[in-house]
Amino acid sequence: MRLIKRLKGVSYIEAVFVLPVFILLVIAVIDFAWYITTYVFFSYGAQVAVDWASKVQIETPTTVSACTDDETLCTEYEARVNKIITKALNIAKFIATDSATPSKVQLLPFVLYDATLYASGDNNSGIAPMSSDIGFMRPGEKIIRDP
Repeated sequence: MRLIKRLKGVSYIEAVFVLPVFILLVIAVIDFAWYITTYVFFSYGAQVAVDWASKVQIETPTTVSACTDDETLCTEYEARVNKIITKALNIAKFIATDSATPSKVQLLPFVLYDATLYASGDNNSGIAPMSSDIGFMRPGEKIIRDP
């Protein structure tokens, strides 16, 4: 009878030491799974946006002189960029909130086509600055994080 009481006491002491480690392990697995899920969703959103961008005409001259000569060229380009950003945002918002809503996973605001980023002269973008929670740029273009 005495031996059984001692074994019960040992079981309680083991549980006191093992239970916090087990709970910590479970929380770590849940946190790691959340990280992987977030990574997969963002990667998939980027892949969909890049895939769609590769199928539409993106290589359009968007300098001030090109946009002045043919306004529809730049307007159509802006519409295509907005569609690409919207496709990526629709996927990203499954797991993240927009930049205005604080949460564990929050998108960051960007400014695209800000004239202060380009050199003076004809290299300036003829497109008005656009704010978005996702950055999109072609080679040679620049974006900044919106404060």
